Parts: sequence; structure tokens; C-alpha cells
Amino acid sequence: MASPVPHTFPSHSATAGTGPGGCPAALGTRAPLDLLDLFGDGFVRDPYPWLGRLQAEAPVHYDSGTGLWLVSRYADVRRV
Repeated sequence: MASPVPHTFPSHSATAGTGPGGCPAALGTRAPLDLLDLFGDGFVRDPYPWLGRLQAEAPVHYDSGTGLWLVSRYADVRRV
């Protein structure tokens, strides 16, 4: 079995606003995915903006709040 390819996480800067579901606004800003709260109202009501951001910016993401690794792309999930 081949060893997994290491993933480099992008650096983020603070954002001024949020979009749907409490997701940090995507246009013109870069917010830390550390603001992700898997049990918060915003994520529970509408997780799709967060899931899209995870897929685009950090398809393998460690959530320090839960201690879980989140894998958000289908091909990566299949590989894992």
C-alpha cells in the first residue's frame, strides 16, 4: 500500500462577516476553519457552506473542538 500524500493546510486570515449557516463569508475574505463548530446552530441549520469550504480549502481537516479528522471529498473518503 502506498503511503498517503501529506496535505498542506492553507494559511488563513480573519474575516469581517459570515455567510449562510454562520459560515465565514467566502468573497474577498479568508477565515480560519478553526471557527467551525460541528454542534453550533449555524452548522446544524445549514452545513453546506462549511462543507464546501472544507472541500475547497482543507479536504482533510483536524477539528480541535472534537478531536476528529474530517475528510470531505468523496475520493478521499473512499481511499481512507
